[in-house]
Amino acid sequence: MKNEQFFDVLGDIDDKFIAEARRNSGKLTYVRRVVRKTAVACAAVLALVGVIWGMNSYIETRRLKSSDNTDADSALSLFTWNEGKNQAPRLVVIEYNGAYYEAMNMSNCKSLDKYNLPHKITEEMVGERVAELSSDSGEHFTFYRYAPYDGVNQKAVYVASNDNFYTFAIFCNYARIDTSLYDTAQEMFAIMGVYCAEDISCVEIGNSVLSSREDIERFYDLLCGAEAMGEDGYQRSVFSGMTELRQQEFCTELADTAMEIRITARHGFRECMLMYEPKINYVRWSINHYKLSEPLI
Repeated sequence: MKNEQFFDVLGDIDDKFIAEARRNSGKLTYVRRVVRKTAVACAAVLALVGVIWGMNSYIETRRLKSSDNTDADSALSLFTWNEGKNQAPRLVVIEYNGAYYEAMNMSNCKSLDKYNLPHKITEEMVGERVAELSSDSGEHFTFYRYAPYDGVNQKAVYVASNDNFYTFAIFCNYARIDTSLYDTAQEMFAIMGVYCAEDISCVEIGNSVLSSREDIERFYDLLCGAEAMGEDGYQRSVFSGMTELRQQEFCTELADTAMEIRITARHGFRECMLMYEPKINYVRWSINHYKLSEPLI
């Protein structure tokens, strides 16, 4: 399947976005987002988990719904895989309570280590059942709380089961198509069960490690005090007045200098969906952007 067909499944995508993806074939980079809003929700979550490949890909969507009186109204599964010889992992993204969750590949130890999660889910790790999700085609997911985090008010990770196979479901982003909306840093911290700087044990920014209470508090305060914005606000703030060519060049510069941020909470979960853009002093967290008042490092 051609790249154009892959993107067309998601929605009506601007040709400039397809051309940019083709130029950057084989790697995930920051691109100027010209996706029409009907496709933003799907494209955003796929970009977050890195499934824009420069090879033959296929995506299938199915609508799931809650079959009981749990707090889940509906869920959406997105399946992607490659048909070429460079086989890519099957990706499952589930919509639960208005947010997208990635079902982890339990054979990918590197990915599990990234979130500081165990390589195997044992019986005692499966907590309270919170949702039963099923589709007309017979697919079924059950969501459970992750028992080791039972004492923490968090929504970052659940245990999901499908045909008696257990996996972790990791929060990606909220399911919305209005790109002017955003979540504050406090709201994002709350998803991972962090409500103050004391709830953080370690912060890694690129190759730098913040472990002292003073450094962690400064990081937390800077992010919580930053100006929050959605994709629309970010585009206006960063790219306004630039030519199309300069925008593309600047995107490359941002990608080349960006640093991954990893936040480890005291209860153990490690959040990895943050990027620091030192060139403009912004932090990107999921589909939100934060303009800092001073450099992080």
